[in-house]
Amino acid sequence: MRFQQFIFLLFFLPCIAVSAPTVINFSQVDAYTGTDTLVSRVGIANFSSSLYSHPDGFQDYGGGVYNWYGERREYITFSQSVQLISLVVRQLSEFGNLPLPSSMIFEMYDSSNALIATKTVAVGTTLQTVTFSQNNVAKLLFDFTGGGAAYDDVRTHGWYFLDDITLDTVAVPEPNVWILLLAGMLLVSKFFRK
Repeated sequence: MRFQQFIFLLFFLPCIAVSAPTVINFSQVDAYTGTDTLVSRVGIANFSSSLYSHPDGFQDYGGGVYNWYGERREYITFSQSVQLISLVVRQLSEFGNLPLPSSMIFEMYDSSNALIATKTVAVGTTLQTVTFSQNNVAKLLFDFTGGGAAYDDVRTHGWYFLDDITLDTVAVPEPNVWILLLAGMLLVSKFFRK
């Protein structure tokens, strides 16, 4: 019986990984451009910029970031697929009469750029934590409803603030990996039982 327990531990322990979640709190950012537009957290994430004719992207603001020029569909790509746990968001109302989103749309994509989940939440001027608990996220895209015209173009704009993006970078084995490991343990235990 002890040998079977040893075999079980031999197969099972390598599948367990203990980690503490990573928090991108923007007070420790590895790279901003000369205009304070966020570029990356080295080894964790890269941030979109220059999607449009305006110098858009995520701009440093009060310990967090906001979508510079109020553009839609800015995104974060992660260095490896992550479990997205939560983030903090609110409307950015401090800039006067700029259009504000009424709700945020968070689109989550896997490593092959396939949409795996979407979450929509109403937002106001106070900070709110949005929880996800979504595995295998390689890209997080930010969109919104509401907003309005801000420049001499036909696009909709809206300003929002982000902070404390919490994620876990430990890869969770897929269900088929667990099945293969269990089958292997059963075969090994039958072999040594004889």
